[in-house]
Amino acid sequence: MASTGGLYPALAATTIAQALATLTTFVLPVLAPTVARDLGAEPYWIGYQVALVYVMASAVSALSAGALQRWGPARCTQIALLAAGIACLLIALGGLPGAALGSLLVGLGYGLTNPAASQVLSRLTPPSKRNMIFAVKQTGVPIGGTLAGLLLPSLALLLGWRGAVVAVAAALLLAAAGIGRFRAAWDAGRDPHYPLRAGSGGGIAALRERPGLAGLATTSGLFSAFQLALGAYTVTMLVEEFGWDPVAAGGLAAATQAIGAAARLVWGLVADR
Repeated sequence: MASTGGLYPALAATTIAQALATLTTFVLPVLAPTVARDLGAEPYWIGYQVALVYVMASAVSALSAGALQRWGPARCTQIALLAAGIACLLIALGGLPGAALGSLLVGLGYGLTNPAASQVLSRLTPPSKRNMIFAVKQTGVPIGGTLAGLLLPSLALLLGWRGAVVAVAAALLLAAAGIGRFRAAWDAGRDPHYPLRAGSGGGIAALRERPGLAGLATTSGLFSAFQLALGAYTVTMLVEEFGWDPVAAGGLAAATQAIGAAARLVWGLVADR
């Protein structure tokens, strides 16, 4: 099938990929009370799981420059979604060891999607629209969290929590296949012999060369940490401490994420003005 190099198809594809990758990071936090009972774990252990995800994601993001140059952003996005899909299968079927290994694969997938999307959109977006376009793409993060909160508790009631997680895996694998139509356009400039470790220190070098970026990176990191803490523990807190049923707790978690999606669009519009 012919591929497309247009901005808006790329924006749609990267936003969907970001949403699905983020949905995967919320699988266990949203289902933690149910999963913990089934696996003989404590619900508060979800904090360790989230740490595994984001330590791996941070490492992969730092090393992503070489992978993007060697394989191209479309192939990297496919790898990310495939890794996340396999992660969900491990979480659903592998007990506690599978959940731990799956969490690392979730981080691998999550760490690749954002750099790949940024490379594609930076090529295609005119400077006057850059903040808004990237804001739209970043709505994939809260959209993924919203979908997790709205869908997974109800799916767990219908299919069991393992069935719900397998359904997420199926969506990820379908999306990975769908990204293939963008390979010709997105990956045209890749270098198959590019060293994977090349460029891994580029982010640190940029912070040193432009001191103003350090403060921005620190501030965004603190906001991200707050967001992660909220996303990790909202459902567990509501169910375990306040006696909410999982579906209602997931709904409130979804509401917090939906507000974030709307706010990203507003601030993107403001930034372009």
